[in-house]
Amino acid sequence: HYRLLDVIPIGGKGWRAVEALNARTTHDPRSQETVFTLDVLENGPDDAMNFPSIKAVVLVKLKKGRLVEVSTAGASD
Repeated sequence: HYRLLDVIPIGGKGWRAVEALNARTTHDPRSQETVFTLDVLENGPDDAMNFPSIKAVVLVKLKKGRLVEVSTAGASD
């Protein structure tokens, strides 16, 4: 069974693309927070709006029942 926890934008036209939702999770027992790691593509300076080419990773925390984006790191970071 699945349950919808929250909704936040993680991708969109001209912003990011999520090719496949292959999220990975980790849980911190001290803070009781769950972190989701998502692989995304972001637009580079020479990319057309609908064709992002830069690989990045987005970290999203489940904090007090809401999803909060923590950071975005490029593949070269």
